[in-house]
Amino acid sequence: MGNNEPNISSRRIMKRCFMNGKSCIFSPQFKGKSQKSSKKPKAFVIMPFAPNFKAFYDWKFKSLLENKFEMVIQMADEVRNIGYIICDKVCSEIQTSQLILADITLNNHNVFSELGLASGLEQPIIL
Repeated sequence: MGNNEPNISSRRIMKRCFMNGKSCIFSPQFKGKSQKSSKKPKAFVIMPFAPNFKAFYDWKFKSLLENKFEMVIQMADEVRNIGYIICDKVCSEIQTSQLILADITLNNHNVFSELGLASGLEQPIIL
């Protein structure tokens, strides 16, 4: 991450909701959210919701990244917010994360659409 990490003002944010075309009420700019809610950088994981993927994520992937790289790692099903699943648990998290980690092992439409959103917002992505 380091000093080359872009701040919230230099990143792209959702101006219009892709579902209804109105202003995105979940964007960090609208909410006044700081991109750094904690001292650790945040990574958002995009992967299929399947038992074998979840086990790998819980047992290996998350612990490795949190311990080795001192990052806060989260998947959409771990986001405690209530509201629109797509907006509040996916779009908002993609906008406020410093890194996107995507598992494209399987042909999964949700993963590909979330990856497309992250790419369109010019977020740093590791496949």
